[in-house]
Amino acid sequence: FVVQPAGRKRVLKEKRKNVHAYIRGERVAVASFDGKSERITYNPYKHKSFVSVETGKPVYKKDIVSIDGRHILGQ
Repeated sequence: FVVQPAGRKRVLKEKRKNVHAYIRGERVAVASFDGKSERITYNPYKHKSFVSVETGKPVYKKDIVSIDGRHILGQ
């Protein structure tokens, strides 16, 4: 999970979104979760990193990530 600080700073200054955050990894067609997954979000106006929706704690790495539209799950 990558957030480029300069890009986030520009969002805060201009009050306009830009592409500065992304998830890095290997793309596969199907991945299976074998335990409890965690909902993950990113809002540059509220957080400096991706965070857990449930706990609000920063998320920097997950072994498996599923992205469905605007919904991100990680395990």
